[in-house]
Amino acid sequence: MHDLLAGVARDTWIDPRRGKQPFGDWARQWWETWSSDPDRSPTALEATEARLLARLSLELTFAEERQHSASLSLQAVAMARRVGDGAAQGSALRARWMASWGPDSLQERLSLERELLRLAPETGDHELELV
Repeated sequence: MHDLLAGVARDTWIDPRRGKQPFGDWARQWWETWSSDPDRSPTALEATEARLLARLSLELTFAEERQHSASLSLQAVAMARRVGDGAAQGSALRARWMASWGPDSLQERLSLERELLRLAPETGDHELELV
């Protein structure tokens, strides 16, 4: 798994207002700055980590490494539920919904949809209703 994440981080480029750089370099700098804030709570760190896992899962949904999308989405959902952050839960559930796409997972996706519909008004994120 680590090799996959390292490969994605190395091969994905972003433009964070300073010119193109590998996502992995930017993410490492951002995480070190963000997580070193003494006022940042452990819950906020875990919620952010859950949202990052969910985002990576979405990025891998249509990649050759699709099987990793499912694993990452399950981790994101578990972490977001544990910390109880609504926004993180919405991101994680949306990623899980995409990662579980297929005829064999209809019941799981219906359950995820119900949970997303419940979360939308609680979080104010009405895009969750569009899944």
